[in-house]
Amino acid sequence: MTAETYQFHGPMHITSDGKIRAIVNAADIVKDNGLWRMFPIINVDRVKDIPGDYPGPMGVPITIVDKMSELAWLKIIGQASPRVNGKFKYRRFIVRNLHPAIPEKVDIADWLTHMEFQITYTEFHNGYVYITFADGTKAVTLKHKIEGVNDL
Repeated sequence: MTAETYQFHGPMHITSDGKIRAIVNAADIVKDNGLWRMFPIINVDRVKDIPGDYPGPMGVPITIVDKMSELAWLKIIGQASPRVNGKFKYRRFIVRNLHPAIPEKVDIADWLTHMEFQITYTEFHNGYVYITFADGTKAVTLKHKIEGVNDL
């Protein structure tokens, strides 16, 4: 299981029904070292089906190279060649959307929950709260500074 920790500066609170709310700016998701890395990679079989609202990495056909001038909002960040029964099946470029159609403020905890991540661990230490979400293959820890608190 891969694990990554992301520090964010938006408000975090627990609602009366026990749900965690962690509000981040869309800019914190899409910047180069941003929260987009925590989203699972999705496969997109046809270039015309690339979603405009997904901020995470996407595996797309290599034919995207022919269309990059009209898809300037995408950035190629790598490539992959999945294997099936030990043989390479097809090659994919890994891209991400530099300008996804997402709200200016995003509840990242709610988004992770919708992607079937579950809270697996919560810790308070040195004035920070650490909340870990996991989906069985990937763990994402949100780190948030609690103002005015040294340790809980």
